[in-house]
Amino acid sequence: MKRLNKNDEFIDVTNIYKSIFFADQERIHKYAIINKDGAVYHPDPKRKKIYQWEQSCLYEAKILQKKTKPLSLEYCRKYLNKIIKHEWRLLWRRNSEDAKASLYYGQHSRLIPKLTFNEILPLWKKGWRIHAHASWKIYRKKGEKRTLILDTKLFKKGSPRFTRFHRKINNEHLKKYVEGGHYDEDVNLYDYIDAKMHGKNRIKITYVPNYCVMRLHEKARTKQTMLHELAHLLNTEFQAHNSSFLTILMYLFHKYLKMDYNMMYYSAVFSKLEIDEKHGFFESKKVTDKGMVDWLRFDKKIKN
Repeated sequence: MKRLNKNDEFIDVTNIYKSIFFADQERIHKYAIINKDGAVYHPDPKRKKIYQWEQSCLYEAKILQKKTKPLSLEYCRKYLNKIIKHEWRLLWRRNSEDAKASLYYGQHSRLIPKLTFNEILPLWKKGWRIHAHASWKIYRKKGEKRTLILDTKLFKKGSPRFTRFHRKINNEHLKKYVEGGHYDEDVNLYDYIDAKMHGKNRIKITYVPNYCVMRLHEKARTKQTMLHELAHLLNTEFQAHNSSFLTILMYLFHKYLKMDYNMMYYSAVFSKLEIDEKHGFFESKKVTDKGMVDWLRFDKKIKN
C-alpha cells in the first residue's frame, strides 16, 4: 500500500458511479426500500439503543477510560484496509450470501475484470458535520494509475461482463474493445483505460483506482470508532443499526479490542437488542452460561 501525502489531489467521482450503481435494479429492489424518492435505507429505530449498549460495553472493557491521542490518518488508513480486506474474505468463506449482501461489496467492488475493491480512504474536510461516517462517496487521486496481470480466460465467452468478446484475443482487438466498449459491456471509461497482451496467455490491464471515503474527524480517530464504521461496510446494504450490524460489531470488538464476547452478547440480550445468530460472524461457541452470570454481576454493579 503506497503512502499518501498531503499534496495528493482527490476528485469526487461519486456521481459517475451512481449511474452505474443504480443500474443494478435487481440488487436495489432486494435490499432497499423503494418509495417515490427512489431507493432509501430501512428505518433505524435501534440506533440510539445500540449506541448506549456500545458505550456501556466499552466502559466495562475499560476502553473509554483510557486517554489516548488521536491516531494519524495514515495509521487509520492502514488499520482499516488491513481489517476490511481480511474480514470480507473470511465472511465470504463463512457465508457468501452475507458477503455479497454487504455495503462494501455492493458499492465498492469492481470487475476489471478481476474482482477488485476500493481502498478505504479516511478523510476529514472543513464543513463536514458528521464526525465518523462510512460514506459511500467515491474519490480518485488525480493522475494515479495501476496495473493488473490477468489470465486470458477472464476475457473469454461466459466470463463476467465479457460475454460479448468473441474475437481472437490480441493487442489489436483488445485496443478496439477498450476504445469502443459500451456502457453495459465493460464500463471502460470508468473501469480500465488500457489492455495489452503480456505474454501468450496473459493480459496487462491499466486502470484508475477508486477510494471508498470514510469521514473521520480527529476526535473519531480511535480503534473502536473505526471498527464501528467497518461494521457498517460489512453489514447488509441499505441497513444501518440492525441485528446483523450488532452481530458484526460484537465480532470485531471481540477480535480486535479483546472485549468479552459473553458480556457483549448477554448485555445485548437483556437490553432487548436482536442479534442475528445466522450471520457468518456470529460466534455461537463463545456464548456460555457463565457469560450470563458475569453479565448479571456487571449489571448489578452499574445499578448500584
